[in-house]
Amino acid sequence: MGWNDEQDHQFRHGKGRHLGNVISNTQEEVGPRDEFTDEKEITLAEFVGRRRLPIRLMYRYDFFDSWTHEIVIEEKTDDADVPRMLGGERACPPEDCGGPFGYKECMEGYAEWMDDDYDPEIFNKDEVDFT
Repeated sequence: MGWNDEQDHQFRHGKGRHLGNVISNTQEEVGPRDEFTDEKEITLAEFVGRRRLPIRLMYRYDFFDSWTHEIVIEEKTDDADVPRMLGGERACPPEDCGGPFGYKECMEGYAEWMDDDYDPEIFNKDEVDFT
């Protein structure tokens, strides 16, 4: 996402009410019986490598600001050494911008604290680095 990894985050796998607790940098419980594997013990690549594709993951970042993203991994090819971004829209929201509502203000130009050179519409999939 381009964030600085300053906030708690977690990945979940599954659908609807059957989301499994997968990987996190915290053991903070969000729901009953939440249990995560520490991200120091397993990488996302290792977890995904054990599953049949396509796979959907829910990525939560900064529980206070409540960022939630869906990540879809569609296929694995033999010639790919690292993941490749197929598409996306808009720039990464700035760290600590106030969650989706604060980001909306950024996009509408209402956030006075924003850098003048920030353009929420700019996204270049070729600049995404998975290493």
